[in-house]
Amino acid sequence: MVARGGFAARLHDRRVSLGMSQTELAGEHMSASYISLLEAGKRVPTDPILALLAARLGCTPSFLRDGEEPRLAYEATLTLEYAELALRNGEAADALTRLTGLLAEEATSSPEIRWRALRLRAQALESVGQLEESVALVEALRVEANATDRRDDYLRLTIAAVRCYKELGDLAYAIDIGERALVSLDENQLGSSEEHAQLASALIGVYYERGDLVRASMLAERAIALVDDGGSRSARAAIYWNASLAAEAHGEVPKALGLAERALVLYAEDDRARATARLRTAYGWLILRSDPSHTDAAVEQLTRAHEQLVDVGSELDLAYCETELARCEVLRGDGVAALELTRSALSRLGSGVRIERSHTRIVEGRALLLLERHDEAIAAYRDAVQLMTGIGDRHAAGAWRELADAFTSLGMHADASRAFQHALDLAGVRGAPTAVSNPVGASS
Repeated sequence: MVARGGFAARLHDRRVSLGMSQTELAGEHMSASYISLLEAGKRVPTDPILALLAARLGCTPSFLRDGEEPRLAYEATLTLEYAELALRNGEAADALTRLTGLLAEEATSSPEIRWRALRLRAQALESVGQLEESVALVEALRVEANATDRRDDYLRLTIAAVRCYKELGDLAYAIDIGERALVSLDENQLGSSEEHAQLASALIGVYYERGDLVRASMLAERAIALVDDGGSRSARAAIYWNASLAAEAHGEVPKALGLAERALVLYAEDDRARATARLRTAYGWLILRSDPSHTDAAVEQLTRAHEQLVDVGSELDLAYCETELARCEVLRGDGVAALELTRSALSRLGSGVRIERSHTRIVEGRALLLLERHDEAIAAYRDAVQLMTGIGDRHAAGAWRELADAFTSLGMHADASRAFQHALDLAGVRGAPTAVSNPVGASS
């Protein structure tokens, strides 16, 4: 029995500290059993293998071999770990500051440190709502990951890209890249992997936003069957969450609530505070749509979510929650409280977040109507319609319907009629052909 120490101990401890499995560390060039032998002190790596291991572990070969880490590389690794912790704790702005500083330093001459820093920076930019910058960086990293055969990173970046394009309103491109990645996973027989669940979950959300409820439901049913057979808790929770949206859109509200409750239980078991809080927001949203008279129950869920998100959520998370809380205040008839919440939500949303800004502006319009600030209300509704134009017919139709209702309540019936017509057109409801009394070519 060879005693484990020196290189073997450092290899094992470094891998464990990064949360990597032996299979993940091995990648395509080694086997998990070889990593096990190295960590047991039963094998000594060649210099090329040592360099490969160090690159994957974000350290230097000298650290693994001799226990000596150059100061800059050590400090850079520490900064990365702090940034990852900050992101997990909802402190994305702090993470972004640390990563921006790190990328300006010499330490990023290490390819692996630079890669990790850029990937985390893209995540931080998404979390603070700077979606245009985030997706630009994600696309650059996707190209690099594809060129350097970083398959796992390429897939994770694709999932991030799907999320960002969805929020920016480019639903067609989000679906295009997501579906292509899904086909690749199926071809490589990774249909039941964690990544498949995350990707399917993201795509369900995009199809839901676009109004393609058939495809959303098909993906949801297939994904649920896969994760129920052995997916992780987080994978199942993500699928149940998005499947609940597809069920709600089909009018299957009891099923939607049941799926959302299952997701809540799983996230709570996993002790994932941010995910649980975000799901509470979605659950409150579902409660309102199941029966608006259950406003108090929705407020209870949303208030708990907001309290958690203040500590662990992003600006986008808080904006979503505040919009739904404002919707509750509208139902309660408190226009002042609703308007304050929508203004807070809008201040958190970047200008590029078109879909959620539209939803928030609609609620703002309702609050302004309650306060009899009619001109401002109509302006809010018109802005919502403009934001939705070209994104998804179902949501744009909903925005036009809201505007039509507002016009009706104000007695502006001609404007209401035109708005209803726009809503029907976008929903695919066309009028009957107009009869022609004397068609061209007919005899008189």
